[in-house]
Amino acid sequence: MWLPSEVLTVNGQSQPTVGYVLSTSDKWFVVLTERDRTIDYIKADDVTKRRVCAVDSRHVSSGRPLVVLTGASNKSSSLCPNVP
Repeated sequence: MWLPSEVLTVNGQSQPTVGYVLSTSDKWFVVLTERDRTIDYIKADDVTKRRVCAVDSRHVSSGRPLVVLTGASNKSSSLCPNVP
């Protein structure tokens, strides 16, 4: 997948959503979920937090990037929460 995996905290859900944000707008997030690879439409107003994470532990500490951008953080991603 060319998009980064993300953890989305959503109002009304006890578990965060882990997946790939395909698009966003003022009204909706379109997300390919990691759990079952379905497309979910989530109301943008219900998304309270999102962060990049690594689905596979091999990508958490994969070393420095090939190109370091000025002002960019050199912090590696944390592992995504377990996907039921």
